[in-house]
Amino acid sequence: MQFEALIGFEKQRTRQITDRSLQSDKDYELGLQALKKAHHSHFTDRATLQMASKKLLTALRNNRLNPKPYIALGYLLLLSNDQERARRYFREALTLDPGNPMAQDFLKSMEEVQHVSLSQADKMQALEARWEQQASQEEIRADDLEKLILVTLQQIMGELHQPSPSEDPEQLSLYQSKLSEIESQWQGINRHLAQLETQIDTLHLQQQVRPLEILMRRYQKAITHCEQFQTIRAEIGQAKSQTLQLIHRVSQQTQINDQLDVLLDQCDALADQLDALEAQNMDYPGLINAYEELLTFVDVLQQQIDETPSSTADGG
Repeated sequence: MQFEALIGFEKQRTRQITDRSLQSDKDYELGLQALKKAHHSHFTDRATLQMASKKLLTALRNNRLNPKPYIALGYLLLLSNDQERARRYFREALTLDPGNPMAQDFLKSMEEVQHVSLSQADKMQALEARWEQQASQEEIRADDLEKLILVTLQQIMGELHQPSPSEDPEQLSLYQSKLSEIESQWQGINRHLAQLETQIDTLHLQQQVRPLEILMRRYQKAITHCEQFQTIRAEIGQAKSQTLQLIHRVSQQTQINDQLDVLLDQCDALADQLDALEAQNMDYPGLINAYEELLTFVDVLQQQIDETPSSTADGG
């Protein structure tokens, strides 16, 4: 009788573990969906970030043997610049799955930008002060330059950087400002590197500047796409304005056939540009809405033309 009770208990326990595991997977997927939504808002939607955190924590509680929630939570902690806790979550994921490439990549990237820890705040301030003082001097020692490079990297990489294509003109302005700031730091470092090249091999110092160069390329790419979005939006606005003018001219029984051909060609060109963006897996809902609104006005124009006597539409 005791054996049968034991068997029943084990079955019940196994069923509970299975149910909790399934619920964990469900919460994990919901957490990822919320995280993706937060990414689309450039992580400005706090409610969505909180939802992602809540679902991922629930997933973790229901199954502490799954490394995936640890990695996702580690990423969330990175977004909030809590690097120490993020590192613990990534390491916990590697404890469960030692070969997990995503956890390894996150830890590696953190090591690349924070491979030196300056424990004393006054030491950091002193180095920053020396950077300002020596920026105009002709000579600088290699060990001093290395420290200054690390200080600069810590300052810049300590911030949250998520440069991604955006339809928001203000976001474009912010990216341009941040890129200008990073480029200024990078140029200052390279001036000193150029001075040292005549004295020592600076390859190891140049390698330490690579994270800045990678970050600048990310900002440059995001800015290029943002500018492209703004250009397309302006072209859609211009086409819409022309369409409204043509609708008015048709109502005045004025010939518009030549202008209509030009407008339709513009619409085709805009469609090609939007298709090219889609081929790059970009998200641009605002442009899609603006283009669909343009097509609505073009449909109205076509209907007006169809209802207009042919002799009038052709200018007769």
